[in-house]
Amino acid sequence: MDATGVSVPLPWWSFTKTALAIALLRLSERGRVSLDEVVEGKPYTPVQLLRHEAGLPDYASLPRYHADVEARRSPWSVEDLLNAVESDRMRYEPGHGWAYSNIGYRRSPD
Repeated sequence: MDATGVSVPLPWWSFTKTALAIALLRLSERGRVSLDEVVEGKPYTPVQLLRHEAGLPDYASLPRYHADVEARRSPWSVEDLLNAVESDRMRYEPGHGWAYSNIGYRRSPD
Protein backbone atom coordinates (compact mmCIF):
# COMPACT_ATOMS: atom_id res chain seq x y z
CA MET A 1 0.00 0.00 0.00
CA ASP A 2 1.36 3.44 -0.83
CA ALA A 3 1.16 6.62 1.30
CA THR A 4 -2.34 7.38 -0.02
CA GLY A 5 -3.67 4.01 1.09
CA VAL A 6 -3.92 2.70 -2.47
CA SER A 7 -2.88 -0.89 -2.99
CA VAL A 8 0.02 -1.11 -5.44
CA PRO A 9 1.74 -4.19 -6.86
CA LEU A 10 4.94 -5.17 -5.10
CA PRO A 11 7.84 -5.71 -7.50
CA TRP A 12 9.51 -9.04 -6.90
CA TRP A 13 12.75 -8.27 -8.72
CA SER A 14 15.37 -10.96 -8.15
CA PHE A 15 13.19 -13.06 -5.85
CA THR A 16 11.60 -14.44 -9.01
CA LYS A 17 14.96 -15.98 -9.96
CA THR A 18 14.88 -18.09 -6.80
CA ALA A 19 11.27 -19.10 -7.37
CA LEU A 20 11.96 -20.02 -11.01
CA ALA A 21 15.06 -22.01 -10.06
CA ILE A 22 13.03 -23.98 -7.52
CA ALA A 23 10.29 -24.60 -10.09
CA LEU A 24 12.80 -25.85 -12.69
CA LEU A 25 14.46 -28.14 -10.16
CA ARG A 26 11.09 -29.58 -9.13
CA LEU A 27 10.12 -30.12 -12.78
CA SER A 28 13.46 -31.83 -13.32
CA GLU A 29 12.86 -34.13 -10.32
CA ARG A 30 9.54 -35.11 -11.88
CA GLY A 31 11.13 -35.79 -15.26
CA ARG A 32 9.30 -32.94 -17.00
CA VAL A 33 12.39 -30.83 -17.78
CA SER A 34 15.93 -31.95 -18.48
CA LEU A 35 18.40 -29.47 -17.02
CA ASP A 36 21.22 -30.71 -19.24
CA GLU A 37 19.51 -30.74 -22.65
CA VAL A 38 19.60 -27.60 -24.78
CA VAL A 39 16.51 -25.40 -24.75
CA GLU A 40 14.60 -25.93 -28.00
CA GLY A 41 15.98 -23.63 -30.68
CA LYS A 42 18.73 -22.24 -28.42
CA PRO A 43 22.39 -23.18 -27.84
CA TYR A 44 22.22 -23.36 -24.03
CA THR A 45 20.77 -25.62 -21.34
CA PRO A 46 18.52 -24.70 -18.41
CA VAL A 47 21.36 -25.36 -15.98
CA GLN A 48 23.58 -22.90 -17.90
CA LEU A 49 20.80 -20.31 -17.60
CA LEU A 50 20.47 -20.92 -13.87
CA ARG A 51 24.23 -20.62 -13.35
CA HIS A 52 24.61 -17.52 -15.56
CA GLU A 53 26.81 -19.57 -17.91
CA ALA A 54 24.60 -19.33 -21.02
CA GLY A 55 26.49 -16.42 -22.58
CA LEU A 56 23.49 -14.11 -22.75
CA PRO A 57 23.85 -10.32 -22.66
CA ASP A 58 22.30 -8.15 -19.92
CA TYR A 59 20.64 -4.75 -19.74
CA ALA A 60 22.48 -3.72 -16.55
CA SER A 61 25.27 -2.19 -18.63
CA LEU A 62 22.93 0.03 -20.66
CA PRO A 63 23.17 3.72 -19.65
CA ARG A 64 19.69 4.34 -21.10
CA TYR A 65 18.19 1.73 -18.78
CA HIS A 66 19.81 3.31 -15.71
CA ALA A 67 18.72 6.79 -16.83
CA ASP A 68 15.11 5.60 -17.09
CA VAL A 69 15.27 3.97 -13.64
CA GLU A 70 16.79 7.10 -12.09
CA ALA A 71 14.14 9.29 -13.75
CA ARG A 72 11.45 6.91 -12.41
CA ARG A 73 10.07 6.27 -15.87
CA SER A 74 7.74 3.35 -16.47
CA PRO A 75 9.45 -0.05 -16.25
CA TRP A 76 10.63 -1.49 -19.53
CA SER A 77 8.57 -4.34 -20.90
CA VAL A 78 10.23 -7.72 -21.29
CA GLU A 79 10.16 -7.21 -25.05
CA ASP A 80 11.89 -3.82 -24.71
CA LEU A 81 14.55 -5.33 -22.43
CA LEU A 82 15.25 -8.18 -24.82
CA ASN A 83 15.38 -5.88 -27.84
CA ALA A 84 17.65 -3.38 -26.08
CA VAL A 85 20.31 -6.01 -25.43
CA GLU A 86 19.91 -7.83 -28.73
CA SER A 87 19.07 -10.93 -26.73
CA ASP A 88 20.04 -13.34 -29.51
CA ARG A 89 23.62 -12.00 -29.48
CA MET A 90 25.86 -14.13 -27.27
CA ARG A 91 28.70 -12.85 -25.06
CA TYR A 92 30.50 -16.19 -25.30
CA GLU A 93 29.79 -19.82 -26.14
CA PRO A 94 27.43 -21.34 -23.55
CA GLY A 95 29.30 -23.15 -20.78
CA HIS A 96 32.58 -21.35 -21.53
CA GLY A 97 32.31 -18.36 -19.24
CA TRP A 98 30.28 -16.63 -16.57
CA ALA A 99 28.44 -13.32 -16.71
CA TYR A 100 25.43 -12.27 -14.67
CA SER A 101 22.37 -11.89 -16.86
CA ASN A 102 18.93 -10.86 -15.69
CA ILE A 103 17.41 -11.93 -19.00
CA GLY A 104 18.76 -15.48 -18.69
CA TYR A 105 15.91 -16.43 -16.42
CA ARG A 106 13.46 -14.96 -18.91
CA ARG A 107 14.82 -17.47 -21.44
CA SER A 108 14.15 -20.53 -19.27
CA PRO A 109 12.13 -23.31 -20.91
CA ASP A 110 8.34 -22.99 -20.72
